[in-house]
This record gives sequence, structure tokens and C-alpha cells, in this order.
Amino acid sequence: MSKNAEQDDKKTLILNSAEYIFQSKDYHQATVEEIAKKAGVGKGTIYQYFSSKQDILQELYQKGKDEYIKRVNELMETAETIAEVIGEIISFHIDNVSCSRIMLRSVMHSGDINHSQFESSKHEIEHIMEIMWQKGVKSGEIKDISQEVFASYLIGIMMSAMVHMVMHKPQLIDTEKVKAEFKQLAIRGLCAK
Repeated sequence: MSKNAEQDDKKTLILNSAEYIFQSKDYHQATVEEIAKKAGVGKGTIYQYFSSKQDILQELYQKGKDEYIKRVNELMETAETIAEVIGEIISFHIDNVSCSRIMLRSVMHSGDINHSQFESSKHEIEHIMEIMWQKGVKSGEIKDISQEVFASYLIGIMMSAMVHMVMHKPQLIDTEKVKAEFKQLAIRGLCAK
């Protein structure tokens, strides 16, 4: 294995360990020592890859956002209907609730995510919503509503789904039923057919 591949693997291991720790307790209660122990590395190794615990959080945020944007763009290219895209986006949010849990806890309560990073994400998501709305209006699938209302409604449904998953114990939730119910809410509220 090359040195770069080994470094990438170690960085990924640290990020995965941090994600696990941040899921199990509040970000501010988590320590770099716990992340290092979970990753099976020394505390000093963490600082070879990240300047601080906040740097780890920001990298997790960026990774989650990049995965989300990539998935939505793939859906926009492959899905046959906007209803299918909406349903898959909601499923993605619910399936990736662990990342959402970390982001909700950190962003809503402490503002630990870099403001410019958050603004960049917001603009990318707004752009995707604009494209979805345009495709939906062009195909006749989207009701006669403004782009802004469409985006706000869809983002609200997605946030509601995430909050629902974060607020309840995962082992007590029928994930597939929750997905179906939130998909139904979104599609009935947005789609003309």
C-alpha cells in the first residue's frame, strides 16, 4: 500500500471514529482522546491529520454535504420523475440520519460549522432545488407554486424527517414506514398528479 493510500485510510478511520463518537454524545462532550482510542491511534496522530476537534467536525460536515449533493445530482440524471427524486432524497436523509444527528446537534446548538462552509452548502442546495422545480414544472408534475415555496416546503419535509429520526430511538422506529409516510407527505403536497 502506498504512503498516500495509508494516510487516506488512517484519515478515513479517524473520521469514521469521530462520527461514531459524535453520534453517541454531544460534540462538546466528546474528546480527541476518545476519537483516538476508537480509531486505535495515538492522540498525536489525530493532530497529524486535523488541527482540532472542530476541524474534524467541519470535515465530516463537508463529507456529508458532498455525498448528498452527489446523490441528488445522480438522481436528477437517472430518475424518471420528480416524485421519484423527491422520494429518494427523503430516503437518503433518513438513511443518513447519523450524519444529520451530528449536524443538527452541532449547528443548531453551537454554530461550530464554519459560516462560509454553511453558506456554500445553502447555495448549492438552493441551486439543486431550482433545477428540480424547473424540471417538475416543465414536465407538469409540480403544482403551480413558486420556486421559493417549492424549495421551502421540500426542505421543511426533509428537516422534519431528520428531526423525527433524531428525536426517537432508532431501534424503535420502522424506518421503511417512516420513509413511506414522509414521501407521501412530500409528493402529495408538491406534485400535481
